[in-house]
Amino acid sequence: MFRHCSHLFSIAFSIVLATFGTGCSGFIYGTTGDIISDYAVEHMGPYVLGSSDIQMACEDGRSIGNLLMSFERVTDAPNKAAVTALVSAAMCSEFDAYEYELQHLLHLKAARVAEATDARIRQKRAHELAAKRNARAYQRLAAAFGTPGESCPDLEEGEEILYLMGLSAGLQAALHDKASGGMVGVDMGIPAQVIRATECLDTNRYWGLPGAIRGAIYASIPATAPEGFDAWQLLEESAAIGDTGGVRMARALYIRVASAAGKSEKNPELIAQAVVSQKAVPAPADGGLLDAYATVMVRHFSDLIWMDGKGHRTPAGTLGSFWEEDAEEDGDSDDLLDGLE
Repeated sequence: MFRHCSHLFSIAFSIVLATFGTGCSGFIYGTTGDIISDYAVEHMGPYVLGSSDIQMACEDGRSIGNLLMSFERVTDAPNKAAVTALVSAAMCSEFDAYEYELQHLLHLKAARVAEATDARIRQKRAHELAAKRNARAYQRLAAAFGTPGESCPDLEEGEEILYLMGLSAGLQAALHDKASGGMVGVDMGIPAQVIRATECLDTNRYWGLPGAIRGAIYASIPATAPEGFDAWQLLEESAAIGDTGGVRMARALYIRVASAAGKSEKNPELIAQAVVSQKAVPAPADGGLLDAYATVMVRHFSDLIWMDGKGHRTPAGTLGSFWEEDAEEDGDSDDLLDGLE
């Protein structure tokens, strides 16, 4: 009898211990998640925004984004940290789309039709993934601060730039979805929300980017613009603010939107202006990453011009300048082949 009772007691004690252990681990996981989420917002995010290694930033988003977001299984959803992670991961997809677009042009110029078609397909797939990630970032922004555009949120110190990144993600989601052929089906009510929400931010403080986002939406979706409003003038003014402040993101958006709107003849001048600004005004401590992102965008549209005209990307050290139409082709080729056996 005693042996039987002892056995039952052992079983009951094991169950209690297992239950307590499970609850304890849940508590530890939740606390860890809260700490990591807070750290990501308060320290990692600002540190990354001050860096200029754009590739490392995008890899950060892809490598640790799911780890951060998985903590919502054991504690409050880390929505603010998720905004940064998803925007960063979307950059990787955007850069992939850039590469495939250049490959498409290269194959077209060499009359490799199958390869050109394949590169175009891969480009659209990359745009689709960028649209998905940006759309998720925008959803996280809404979860953290309320639906953008309904009212101005009460932002704590350091949260304005996070809010700006989330609003930019809304614009990027729409642009990438359009480039993918509408594969994601991004809610087209988002651009109107973003327009209203950017009014909550000081465009002069944030390098003209809030104004550039509004201008980009107005130019891309004319129905959203007030009657008689000149979206291109707003983009020009916003780009000038960004150039002066050392973050050329507004100018990069201007170039991208001009290309999409069939106004790419503006691009050589806009690209040259970005490079002049880069040489004259260094990026501020909190804008290094956004300026590096702008540089990647500007260089891509320069590469498109060079690829179309010369069959190769922008030569090293020549960003902001282009060949003269009456220059000898073999002069450029000799320069590029110097030192090659």
